[in-house]
Amino acid sequence: MKLALSLGYAGAKMNIPLARVRRAEELGFEAVFCAETYSSDAITPLAYMGALTKRIKLGTSIAILSARTPANLAMWAKRGDGKKLKDFTIMAPMDCKVTNDVKGAIESLKPEIALYVGGMGAKDKNFHVEKMIRRGFPEAAHRIQELFLAGRKEEAAKAVPDEFIDEGALIGPPERLKQRYREFADSGLSMLSMIRHTDEVIETMGKIAAAA
Repeated sequence: MKLALSLGYAGAKMNIPLARVRRAEELGFEAVFCAETYSSDAITPLAYMGALTKRIKLGTSIAILSARTPANLAMWAKRGDGKKLKDFTIMAPMDCKVTNDVKGAIESLKPEIALYVGGMGAKDKNFHVEKMIRRGFPEAAHRIQELFLAGRKEEAAKAVPDEFIDEGALIGPPERLKQRYREFADSGLSMLSMIRHTDEVIETMGKIAAAA
């Protein structure tokens, strides 16, 4: 399983952690991804990094879809070029925190989950609610949305299950991250893209991946 970096939006002044990208390249990271929105494009920062790196691949994170939704599975079934789902890279963007305070790190991610599940979409059509339901947390999804739409945002954040966050993130000291890395590799993922990363995250995960 390969590693990548997700840099998010470069911003109006194109704020890019170039030294971190170069270090990730040295550690064997496969790719770096940029997003675009609110007049911040992805191509300009990618072109800039391309001129200052050697082998790391460049990509946009403009339209990441869930590869296993019924519509996408049907699309793969109709392909006429012989390619199957296994022939493509299955990437998961993922929070990664190197810390001994696993509980505290999980708590710090709950408000954002509550924002997306509770407020990013209409009450009867919210992709993030549907995703949480598909992952096995239907009661929590509906409760978070109910609380958030009622203006009870702190309660909505507290309603996010610890397991939901921990199952979809890399959180903990190096030994725990090593174990979680193996679990994700065994799940069929072919790439993990680190979001909200630090220099410590890059160093730790680069070494874990190299050892694996």
